[in-house]
Amino acid sequence: MKPSNLPAPLVRGAMTVAPPFVLARAIDALLRKMERAHPRLFKNLARLKPYVIHVEPSDLPHRFALKFGGDEKAFVRLLDPRDETPGDACIKGNIDVLLNLLQGRIDGDALFFTRGLVIAGDTAAVVALRNTLDREEIDLFADVTSMFGPLQKPAERALTAIGRAREAARHRAAEFIDSLRDDKTADAAAPAWANERDALKAELKTLQTRIAKLEVREKLAKGASQDPAHS
Repeated sequence: MKPSNLPAPLVRGAMTVAPPFVLARAIDALLRKMERAHPRLFKNLARLKPYVIHVEPSDLPHRFALKFGGDEKAFVRLLDPRDETPGDACIKGNIDVLLNLLQGRIDGDALFFTRGLVIAGDTAAVVALRNTLDREEIDLFADVTSMFGPLQKPAERALTAIGRAREAARHRAAEFIDSLRDDKTADAAAPAWANERDALKAELKTLQTRIAKLEVREKLAKGASQDPAHS
């Protein structure tokens, strides 16, 4: 599965702190932009049987409803936390997996076996959505940055730099945590090594004492054999 070009940590952070009304407007603006950039996609979605799919990112405090089909224009709305109306299907997963799904980057054969992705309800709705997305070249990174107009290129460079910086920071944090785990492992093993060392030292001291006694006996034996009184 090809990773999303849109930095998932950045998306997660922005969508977490954004007030619901700001997030809803941003989603509407992105959908309008995508409709202009991918008119065939929206036409194909409209031709499908009408479905409502709930999308629930496991690492976000929001839920979304994606409605498409029935010769109507597809749209996404932010679900009210108190809204318990079920959809035809539900897709749950972290934001990185969901971004790849929405960009058609999850292989059809692996759709129901992708790690971190849970699908419930009418699976035909999810398969229809995935197959339609797969027929279109979708790059959310390009779609999002194009919303900056003449500042698209600087926005691309800025988002890429931020994504790389966050990834580097995450990598360094992971290495630091691993080093702490290694230190704890070494500390836990230290008493056992210390006990073994002390036992070996005691055994060595015993051997040294026995050798010293044998040397004394050997000297006494030699002295007795050389004594004229014993001749």
